[in-house]
Order: sequence, then structure tokens, then C-alpha cells
Amino acid sequence: MSDFPATTIGAVSLIQRGTCAFVQKLQNAVEVEKLYPNVVAETPRGDPNHMVLLGAHLDSVPAGPGVNDDGSGMSFQLELAEQLAKAGSPPRNKIRFLWFGGEEDGLVGSQYYAAHLSDTVVARTDMMLDTDMIASPNFARLVYDGDGSTFGSELAGPGGSGTIERVLTDYWSQRGMVSEPIPFDGRSDYVGFINRGIPAGGMHAAWYFARVKDAFPSEATAVNAKEGRAQLPVQIPGPRARPRPLSGSIDRCPGARAGAAARRGLR
Repeated sequence: MSDFPATTIGAVSLIQRGTCAFVQKLQNAVEVEKLYPNVVAETPRGDPNHMVLLGAHLDSVPAGPGVNDDGSGMSFQLELAEQLAKAGSPPRNKIRFLWFGGEEDGLVGSQYYAAHLSDTVVARTDMMLDTDMIASPNFARLVYDGDGSTFGSELAGPGGSGTIERVLTDYWSQRGMVSEPIPFDGRSDYVGFINRGIPAGGMHAAWYFARVKDAFPSEATAVNAKEGRAQLPVQIPGPRARPRPLSGSIDRCPGARAGAAARRGLR
């Protein structure tokens, strides 16, 4: 308000547009750096040559239910880590817990982390399991279509992603619980890992199930939400991805990269 006379306070003022060029406005703009923290922890034991990555994101949006998106995935991983510590026997594979920053701003934390994994670490990583929105009160068991059998090979994950999908769907079907496939649509933290050729998968119970049904009406059916909570199995048989050197830009949508990686098969 220091640019205006005191008489304008509380009044409606007409302001004439100035002559400052847009280029000059850009030059006057102040660039502000923003920190997106990632938190990483892993089990001290387990086979380091068969590593399992578990990912959730730390941030949320004002208009969304933060306790679900993604407080649910964060708390699941914390509880899982505590239960593993109490189990008395080490996991078969080394498990790395990843809490990413900046998911809502464009998968910033996970893209950065995946892009900076060495090829050696990629070769030792069996899978990435994404836990994003897994506690909706009006839930459905939505499992990523890892092998592209429902939504097409162009949306499939790297070789081994279908194994993750089958483990999850078999787990629920053996208990009489219904699940539904959903596509890898580039909306969560699995993207950077798929782009590195790492098998990926997961499930969520998200609020936008209605959108999936609208987009793919022939594939979606009603899910009975009266059943109890299901627990995710952790130790998944070891699909392997060949190391994929990082080159070019990393985008949000796996597209053809994921389809090509899926055709490589298991190692």
C-alpha cells in the first residue's frame, strides 16, 4: 500500500496499466528455491542383491484428505518397519523404506531419487511397491495392471511388474476379497522407478475410483466394501530388472518406455 496515497485505503481505485514490459517483469521476478526432503531407511539385514523398495509421499494438498493421501501410506510403512523389527528373524530380502517429498508438485522427490540411483543399485533392486492412498473409508482394492493385460502393453510396467500384480490379486482372491485393476497412469511415485526399468506395482483405495470407472467402464465393477482390512504381503518372489542406464529426460508417464522394458521379461 505504500505505493498508493492514504486516501485510497478503504476505497475502490482505478489503476492505469503501466508500461513495464513482460520481459522486464521476468527479470524483476525473484527465484525462490524450495526443499523437498526425502527420508530413507533400510533394514540392516536381508539379501542386498535382492532389494525391495517401498515408497510413500510426505506431502499432501489443501483440498485433499491428507490422512489418506498420503498419511496412510506413510503410516503403513512405519508400522511395517516396527513389525519387522519385532519379528525376531530378518527379512529374506533387504527392504528400503522411502518417504518422498514433493509428490503433489510433480513427483519431485521420487523422480530425483530414482534418477540418481546407480546402475549397480538398479540391477540389485527387485521391485518398487508404491503405497499411495490406502485408507479410504469408501474403499476399493485397486491394483496396478503390471503386465498390461487389462489396459494394454503401452501402459505395462517393466518385466516383473505382472508378478507383483498377481501376488496382490491372488492374496485377496484366496480370502474371498474383490480387487480391480487400474492403469499405470503416471500419477504416483512409481514413475521414476519404471523409467529406470525397475518392476513396480502396488495398490490404493483412492477416492477417484469413480474416475477410473468413467474412463474404463467395461473393466470396472462394484466392490463390496463390507470386508475387513487386508494386509499387504511384503516378501514378494524376486523379479529382476536388467540395469537401465539413465539417459535423456525423465517424464511423468511411462508410456513406451515401460512397454519396452516389460518385454525384456524376468531374469
